[in-house]
Amino acid sequence: MQSLESYKPVPIEGKLATYAAKYNIEFFRRKRIPSYALWSVYIKQGRRYPKTPQGYGAAATLDRATIDMRRFIDDHNINWDYVRNDGLERWKAIKCLIVQRDYGQVPKLLDKATNYNGI
Repeated sequence: MQSLESYKPVPIEGKLATYAAKYNIEFFRRKRIPSYALWSVYIKQGRRYPKTPQGYGAAATLDRATIDMRRFIDDHNINWDYVRNDGLERWKAIKCLIVQRDYGQVPKLLDKATNYNGI
């Protein structure tokens, strides 16, 4: 009778051992207001991705958003073999992060976004 051995995971060999980052990108086509694209990048810290993205932004076109996202990933020296598309972004949260980040440069932006007069 053979003895049972516990399962030992086999390490994955090759380039895709684990993903270092995940990205999201989406274009929002609008009829009455200008269309725009949003992007976000999460870089893994330890074994998990953080709750808020390290990189995010908005652009007028999908091509411009793709260039900005690629530049962010390349600036952090992440090989594209270790990047994956997530596709599960909460875009409303990203819009709020963009407004908060840009408020120092354009103070009227937050007033328009929240309909607040500053009284």
